[in-house]
Amino acid sequence: MKKHSSNAYGAVRSLVSCTKYRESISARFDGESTVVGDREIEQHLDTCADCAAWSQTARTLVAPMRMMPAPTGNLTESILRAVSATRAHPPFAALVARCGLLAIALIQAAVALPMLLTGADSMHAPEHIAHESGAWNLALAAAFLTVVIRPRFASAFLPMVGVLVVVLSVVCASDLATGHVTVARVLTHVMMLGGLGLLATLSLIGKPRPKWRLHRGAVKRVTSH
Repeated sequence: MKKHSSNAYGAVRSLVSCTKYRESISARFDGESTVVGDREIEQHLDTCADCAAWSQTARTLVAPMRMMPAPTGNLTESILRAVSATRAHPPFAALVARCGLLAIALIQAAVALPMLLTGADSMHAPEHIAHESGAWNLALAAAFLTVVIRPRFASAFLPMVGVLVVVLSVVCASDLATGHVTVARVLTHVMMLGGLGLLATLSLIGKPRPKWRLHRGAVKRVTSH
């Protein structure tokens, strides 16, 4: 047992020593300063077959790279073209969704402004209730407009608009059944439902899609950015 431990310790010590020499050999290839002197490196290579083989392999790999001609001319245009080619462009569905959401935002604002300015409401509600309804509609228009400008915010607004539309749908269905609201009034909320659908569309389009690739015989899942 003692002999086995001694052999293991010697192997670890040898590995640490070889790492030091290999770092110095690599630095010497690159023309950088080394931790170990050249004479000591050569002495180590004479006694360590593994490091000698490693040094020869490294020399074989470095030599062709040094002989390659350096690129000439202005590379700015070619780099910009390469970046432009790899840049992700928004899909057509996202552009259509943003245009639809812009139209809904303008309609919501058009509905809200008369309520805020005059206090008038199609249901003849008290002036304060009309003002509250106008404020909600204007806030919703602002949310939709924000997502039109910054589509990545769609996921952030989705829960708030979703709760508003779901609760409002349940209340409208109940009020419609009891005769407390007209069909025409309920139809004014259809724009909110459309806006929710477009928010969900932009949220799904903006999510990174998982990809699969084979790496050293094992399948790994990675997420594209």
